Amino acid sequence: MAAKQDWVRFKQASVAWMRQEKQKAQTVEALTRKGAALCEIFLMRQEAGRGSGDGQPASPPPAGSPQPATDSASSDAPQSTAAVTTTDDQGPTVADLNRVYAELLKWADPSDPKVAPFVEKHALALGHHGRAARVLLRLLEDKPSQDLERRLLQVYHLLGWEHCSRHLERSLLVRYPPSYRLF
Repeated sequence: MAAKQDWVRFKQASVAWMRQEKQKAQTVEALTRKGAALCEIFLMRQEAGRGSGDGQPASPPPAGSPQPATDSASSDAPQSTAAVTTTDDQGPTVADLNRVYAELLKWADPSDPKVAPFVEKHALALGHHGRAARVLLRLLEDKPSQDLERRLLQVYHLLGWEHCSRHLERSLLVRYPPSYRLF
């Protein structure tokens, strides 16, 4: 009789644990998408400000398609304390980006590939180009792609590492040829 009760308790605990893990994954995904969207808005406004002659230092927005900023967290997921209070006239501030980043660090490791899009854009928004390069290099080790290498090329240009950018440009043509010679 006791063994049956233990089995029931174990099964209930495993169901509760699975539900919590699912909520955690949804929260991490929502914070990642929210942070990436805020960083893109921040970088676009900063680039527009630099283009109008404000003299603000800015990084160009990373190449690639922007991610949708939809929140996929369910209603029973824990509420995030990283609220962004902005108006239409002013975009997100660095403090807003840092708040979302700090909240994300409570839930996930910054080296996790799931949160890499936000970590990369957060680093670019703050001017931490070396951190962005490290994230991109880690992603390239796992799954190389032409898009990742082009974004890394932009970061190398921002860092002023012309020797690395030249090497990467030349190797891009070898790894991803625009066309193939016929036999």
